Amino acid sequence: MVLPVDDGGGGAAPGDFTVLGQYPDLLVQSATRVVNAQTIVAKDDLYGISFQFTIPMTEYMGAGPEASAGLRAGWIEAMAQHQHVIGMAYTQDVNAAGTLVDQMIITVGTPDGEQAADLTIPLSALNNPSSFQKVDDLYAVVARTAGL
Repeated sequence: MVLPVDDGGGGAAPGDFTVLGQYPDLLVQSATRVVNAQTIVAKDDLYGISFQFTIPMTEYMGAGPEASAGLRAGWIEAMAQHQHVIGMAYTQDVNAAGTLVDQMIITVGTPDGEQAADLTIPLSALNNPSSFQKVDDLYAVVARTAGL
């Protein structure tokens, strides 16, 4: 079982995405640093995964919402295509420092989908080699549990 492509029948090239909306926000970078920001709501068109992220206004004005959303959609697609990933969903949570973090819940499972487990990775770290290693490590546990 693999994560199904949501191609609408016509297919989608890697990196395709849609910016669904944006709104002004504040970004808490530390206990003493808050900056003006913009929250972007987008959807990866290849897999149909909706997500959002908040960036400082400096990044928003420099790169813009399209470039920032495209970059993150590419990270999502790379993870979705990783071996043994059978599902992904967006969520937010507070980290140890008390700041809100955009995260992806990654579902890893056996080829038949009978055995599966989830892990959560910050969206900003999704494309790091260590994130792919965490997926591989979790799959090893799932496969061992399944007797594979």
